[in-house]
Formats: sequence, C-alpha cells, structure tokens
Amino acid sequence: MKITLWVAAAALVLAACGDDSKSDPGETGADPNNTENKENNAESNNASSNNTQSNNDSINTSSNNQSNNPANNNTGEVTYHGAVRSILERNCNQCHYDGGIGPFALDSFDAARPMANVIVAAVKSGEMPPWPPSQECGDFRDPKIVTPEELTKLEAWADAGMPEGDASEYVPPAVDSAVELGEPDYVVDIGTDYLPSPPGQSIDDYHCFAIETNFSEDRFLTAYETKPGNIASVHHMLFWAVGTDQAGRIQQLENEDPTTPGWQCFGGNRVDDVQGMLGAWAPGTAAVQYGNDRGIRIPANSTIVVQIHYNTLNSDQSDRTQIDLHLTEDEPAEKLSMFPFPVTDLYVPAGEANGYASGSVQLPIGTRLYGVLPHMHQLGTRIKASGSRGGQDTCYVDIPKWDFGWQNVYLYNEPMEVIAGTTINLECWYDNSPGNQPTGQMPRDITWGEGTFDEMCLNYFIIRELPF
Repeated sequence: MKITLWVAAAALVLAACGDDSKSDPGETGADPNNTENKENNAESNNASSNNTQSNNDSINTSSNNQSNNPANNNTGEVTYHGAVRSILERNCNQCHYDGGIGPFALDSFDAARPMANVIVAAVKSGEMPPWPPSQECGDFRDPKIVTPEELTKLEAWADAGMPEGDASEYVPPAVDSAVELGEPDYVVDIGTDYLPSPPGQSIDDYHCFAIETNFSEDRFLTAYETKPGNIASVHHMLFWAVGTDQAGRIQQLENEDPTTPGWQCFGGNRVDDVQGMLGAWAPGTAAVQYGNDRGIRIPANSTIVVQIHYNTLNSDQSDRTQIDLHLTEDEPAEKLSMFPFPVTDLYVPAGEANGYASGSVQLPIGTRLYGVLPHMHQLGTRIKASGSRGGQDTCYVDIPKWDFGWQNVYLYNEPMEVIAGTTINLECWYDNSPGNQPTGQMPRDITWGEGTFDEMCLNYFIIRELPF
C-alpha cells in the first residue's frame, strides 16, 4: 500500500495529470471545466482504495507561504523548536500522533528526530501531506501546504543532525492546528467485533448498528473523530441521529438475523425517518472540528445509527469501529446540518478515459455554507462543486486530482452566503480506461452504485441547520 512504499522508499512520486477538455454530456447545461486525468496504475489505485488512511499526511509544496515561524536561533542553526516543530504541527500532527491515523507519531522532538530523513523525502516527492483542493477555489481552514522555504528548513535541520534547540524559540503556527481533541464526551461504539459477511459472491457488506444515547436533553456535536478498528476493510462510514419513534423499526431490522449484531443496509440505513446526518468518514479523514460556537444538533433520547461499508477484498478480519463525540449542552450560535447532493444519473462506458457526469439544483431558500465533503470511488479523476446566479459563478470546492485515499471534510475560514435562487452544480470526471482499473480487471460499463467497483458523484454540504 502507499504508506508502506513511502516509509520504505520515501520517494514515491504522485502520478501527473494531463489537461483535456470535454463537452458536458449531462442534462443540466453546466459548462464543464478542463479535466485532469490520473495516470495512476492499477496497483497504486487499489492500494489507495483500501489501505490509504495513513496517506492523510501527504505533503504539498507551494509558494504560498502559510507560516510565520522563525527558522533558526541566534546562531543561524535550524532547530526543532525554532522552525521544525511549527511546520509539523500545522501540516502533519493532525494524523501523526500516538493513536492517530498516521503510521507513526511526529508530535514531539523524540518522535520526529528519527524520522527526519523520511519527512524530507516525503516532502520533496510531494507525497506528504495531502491537500487535494485547488488553491484557486475556496478559502479553506488550515490548509496542509509546505512551502519551498519550509522544505529548505526541514532539509537544513536533517543535514545538521536534527538539533533540538530551546523551547523558548518556539512560535505557534499561524493557523490553529489542534491535534488531539482531548477526552470525548461520548463514545459511539458498535459494541462488537463484527466480522463482515458480504451477501452472495459480493465483496461489499453494508452493515448498520444502533447505539442508544439516552441524552436527557439536546446535545450539539462540535467535533468528532472516527477510529476504524480495521482500516483494511472499512471503505467508508456515515452516522445519523434517529428519534425514539423509530425504536420499533430498528428492532424489526435487528430481528432479521438475530445471530448477527445490527442489520444489512445496502443502499441506505433503512430506517424510516432520521433526524439529521451527523458526520462521515472515508480514507484520509482526520478529526473534524466544526469551529467555535458551532455544532450539529443531536435531539434528546436519540439513537445513533452507524452505517459502515466494509470491503473484504484486502481483509477477512473483524472490525470494531468507534467514534469519539465532543458535545456541548449549550446551544451554539451557529447550528449546522449536513446535506447530501448526489448525481445518480451517472454512466461511464468501458474504456472511456474522460467520463463525465453532472447535476444541478436550484435552491428555493438561502443558506450559509460552512464546508464540504466530496466523495467518489476509485475511477474518479476530478470533482467540482459550484454555485451560479445572475451570471456569476462561485466555486465551492475543486479537487483536480482525485485520490480515493485522500478524502476529508473541508471547512471554510468564513462561511459563504448562498442566496435563494442559486443553482448548485456538481461535476465529476472519471477514467475507465484499461490502465486505470483498481485491481487490473477489464473495464466494464460503470453506473452509480454502492459497491466498491461502482462509482459515485456526491458532495455533502455543511450548511445552516435544517428543520427536522
């Protein structure tokens, strides 16, 4: 898998993308942008789809300087506390800490020192950390971008023997990059070591679990961190708040197979009514912090339903996923909702290297946009969400080099106002050519679907709270 190659060779170079353009074959009349198609081989694509959570630290270099930290002490020597510490805190430590999704910690001098050469090699190759969104679209919070000047400091530190320096030299990074959220207020635990059991000859098991919260009053979710028990088999995860009126339906679903915890839920959680989506996880997603005085409502006495998509291609071991929730009883100033927008009218013929799908919807009411979570599968090459009104276009997110292993929730520095009457556009591009198949199989016609080898064109919009 990718992270193994990185640690072993520390010089994996990401596949380049070529520019091409394609007329919109969709039905919405959206004007497509230039596409950028991956040239990744099948092996790296397969690794990305199943074992890439650790890839969430891939480092980009950019001339856009994001740090105001001093490089050195009074002697001119680059030290850990004087320069390296803040670079790692801003770009790496969200994943690389003890218990995080990175394969090793980088959150202290003792942890970072032996990894200095690996860090430098990963930065130089462009492998660490991942920041897929285009810098031309959306002012996102806490971007992971290592500048050429910062790379020079990392190289100088390694060449000098990784001096520690004095803690008094340390200046915190300009962007708040909290690594650990502290002790959670509530842990969502699926409650068992579940062994995925795909139906028939499938490799995909969509399984749902219900966890009662017994909250006596409404709570508000301010942050969460998903901790998959078996990263090799967890393809992605969604979770919702469900009201007490669904207790009978949940019991009915659980009784379908009394020998197995939870229930099969391919295509949706199968609960009749949900009160709100709370969050999502996919490979590459680190802890999600909605921000100061912001949160998603969890109504009193809710049951939390977790849907996990297991893919058994690379693992036949059990999983016990947990989600750490950080909650407040105080109603935040800004209450949020997660709103999914899928393009299900999706068709990519076998062999098509420049497939395209698009959809649009006009908003009858205005809202405020706080962040996005784009999602495709393994054949995706680009995804873009935008809004148009009165001849003016606003870009919400553009990921020109899609990689299944680098998915995340992207939150804006400041929310974006979306006026009533705005048309929301979602565009997705795909490479279904023989050289881009995830496991080396022959290309087949691709449509929207829940399976690992199907495709999706989906974006979750984090917006002002919707009424339940």
